[in-house]
Amino acid sequence: MVCFEDLKKSIILEYLNRERHASVQGSSTRRTVLRQFLTYLEDNNWVNDKTLHHVIPTKAAGTTRIVTILSSDQVSGIDLFRQDCSSSIDLRDMAMVMIGLRLGFRTSDVINLKLADIDWIRKEVSIIQYKTKVPITLPLCTDVGNAIFRYLKYGRRFHESG
Repeated sequence: MVCFEDLKKSIILEYLNRERHASVQGSSTRRTVLRQFLTYLEDNNWVNDKTLHHVIPTKAAGTTRIVTILSSDQVSGIDLFRQDCSSSIDLRDMAMVMIGLRLGFRTSDVINLKLADIDWIRKEVSIIQYKTKVPITLPLCTDVGNAIFRYLKYGRRFHESG
């Protein structure tokens, strides 16, 4: 090709067939950018064919999400560790694991959790999710509440300043 006017649908299709990306999201992003660029060329009369952007599919193939389920041995291991942990780090880690596992919080939400987010009387946890900015309120399960309480009572150092 010497200029954009030489650009044909067959060239774009050949490119799309040769393009390999590690992920569906990466391929989809590249195709979106290419479609926008072609539309720009068409709108500014840099190409003769004003339908070049139609060659690029608007949707990529769907992805299959694999749900990880803990085995009974893994659950037993967590239960044993939960009963036996006593150091401040272990108590903290167990509280974080329980919050993530039982409440389904993302790592960022576990890290940003504050005492003010927990209503001990209503047995609820209310947060604004870090990723989506969507507020949620979930019931505070007994085992999660106990893990947090054990960390606060026996693992967290007391400071006069709060």
